[in-house]
Amino acid sequence: MFEIDIPSLLIAVVAISAFIAPLYIQYLRVKKTRLRKESELNRFLEENSLRINNFDFWRSFYYVGIDSSQMKLVYAKGSEQFSTDIIDLKDISYAKIRESSRTLGEKESKRKVIDHLTLELVDASGNVSHMLEFYDGEKYSDLLGETVLIKKWQDQVNVVLKKSRGSNSTPLLAVA
Repeated sequence: MFEIDIPSLLIAVVAISAFIAPLYIQYLRVKKTRLRKESELNRFLEENSLRINNFDFWRSFYYVGIDSSQMKLVYAKGSEQFSTDIIDLKDISYAKIRESSRTLGEKESKRKVIDHLTLELVDASGNVSHMLEFYDGEKYSDLLGETVLIKKWQDQVNVVLKKSRGSNSTPLLAVA
């Protein structure tokens, strides 16, 4: 049938292992960092008696979560150490998306490049009280679903605000 050449087989196994090892080591590093950050966030949430209904954690750098019952939004960002903010949504009128972009190319080859995505929380007087960064083109070269994610959180915050005001009144909605 087939003759198995032991030295060739060993070389193939070593070559495959040499290729897979760095990928697996990187996977373990990312997993360890993610677990450490999740533990840090859980400790922070417990210390502040928050029960997060919904959250997102992306790029191992950003975190946003909401406690609908207490009307609190938790936002954190950072690589090694998170800087965490608790935002009281009772002081917020509505959320809107701020997108900073530029157009590259000419005529048929034009394309839009997003440089920055920020969720702005506007208070009753119409002033932006909090700016939550969702994407920064200086840190990352591509988008990984941040446009969908920021829209989800704009909708989520506005729904929580609408529910808190009662079903009869409607919050101010941002015009995009």
